[in-house]
Amino acid sequence: MNIKQVLVIGFGIILSTVGVSTIASVYMQSFLRDTEDWVVHTYDIQLRLKGIEKNLVDAETGQRGFIYTDDETFLEPYKLATQTLNTNFDILEDLMSNNSEQVINLQNIRNLSQEKLDELAQTIQLKRDNQEEELLRLVKSKKGKIIMDFIRTDLENMIDIENQILDRRLKQLSIAYQLVDLVHVGTLVIAMLMGVTTIIWMNKIAVDPIGKISNNIADSSSQISRSIEEQEKIAQQRAIFINDTTTTANELGVSYTQSAEQSELANASAQETLTILETGKNAVENIRLEVINVQEQVELMANKIMELTKQIDQIGEVSDVVRSIADQTNMLALNASVEAVRAGDSGNGFSVIAVEIRKLADQSRESTVNINDLVIEIQKAIHGTTQITQQGKESVKSCFRIAQDTTQTFEHVNTSVTNVVHSNQQITLNLKQQLIAVEQLIESITSINAGAKDNASSMTQIGEGIQQLNGVALELKKIV
Repeated sequence: MNIKQVLVIGFGIILSTVGVSTIASVYMQSFLRDTEDWVVHTYDIQLRLKGIEKNLVDAETGQRGFIYTDDETFLEPYKLATQTLNTNFDILEDLMSNNSEQVINLQNIRNLSQEKLDELAQTIQLKRDNQEEELLRLVKSKKGKIIMDFIRTDLENMIDIENQILDRRLKQLSIAYQLVDLVHVGTLVIAMLMGVTTIIWMNKIAVDPIGKISNNIADSSSQISRSIEEQEKIAQQRAIFINDTTTTANELGVSYTQSAEQSELANASAQETLTILETGKNAVENIRLEVINVQEQVELMANKIMELTKQIDQIGEVSDVVRSIADQTNMLALNASVEAVRAGDSGNGFSVIAVEIRKLADQSRESTVNINDLVIEIQKAIHGTTQITQQGKESVKSCFRIAQDTTQTFEHVNTSVTNVVHSNQQITLNLKQQLIAVEQLIESITSINAGAKDNASSMTQIGEGIQQLNGVALELKKIV
């Protein structure tokens, strides 16, 4: 029997044992869960049986509070108990459906509980109807106490029965736990025994033959060691080649170092250019802001000129009105003179006033003519100023566009220089990484050189040693 067969048999038995124990464990776990469920089921029944007594006590407490105080709020426990009592009975009937004896006992308690509730309801109704004497008679009859004593006795009997059932189920649960532990321990013991047996077989079948084979391998190793001397010559030739390669690698490292330094200088120059560009960009931005301010001032001036033009036009209109009034006054003065002449001597004074009025009218007309001439001159001046202001607005807009274009140009140049800086940084990083790689290459070549000097193996004797090792491998193959 070889090692392969021993391993197959040993591990097959172990796996079979584990499989059987797993099936048994699953079955026991299922049985254990069922037993635990039944234990919880019994505890639930006991709790609900005690809850029935509590419900009746709560109902009786509410009834007494109402009888003593005639306050309907004391009936809240009574109302709540009557609502939950039937629910508890229905749940208990469902839980005890597998135990006919307990179902009969539960039905008796349910009937007694209904009698107790009827008695409580009767006392409450008597209190509401103010039938105090009938109420006192019913209370003194101790009917309710007798019913509660029967209920407590029956509940205690049912709880005792459930305790007996609980004891049986707890014993079953304890046995189930013991069986589970026994299956686990048994599986572990069997697996350990089979493992130890397999190890003993492997020592007997494989270890001793392998010891003999290792002796043969040791002899072959001694033959291989004798070939080291011949390998020294080859190592010397390799050392010369490695030295030349090391020199070339050193020169390459110096070149990479110089390139990295130049790249760092270019990066510094680019960083300085970035600073200058940022300063120029800020200056152009300040100019753009000033141009915006000037543009706002020019627009404000244009608005003021427009307002002044409207006011001058209004002055011209007032002047025209005054001139019209002067013409009409002149006509009135002329008519007055004619009437003064017709009046004779009695109209001389009136004639003098008419002459004076005509003089004032003529002066007003001349003044309006002068005002109109001044208005025309002012309008011409305003028109020229408006044209100049419009030209100024166009110039400011042109300056604003130039400032924006300059800002965008600075941003483009800034972006380009930033890309140059990043490229230089990447080039510098690549050169440093390449320099590290060259240094590692030099270290590797140096290590190879040292290893080549220490390596001693003759190809011919290695071939003989390999043949012997092949023979050993064949023997091992037969054993395996």
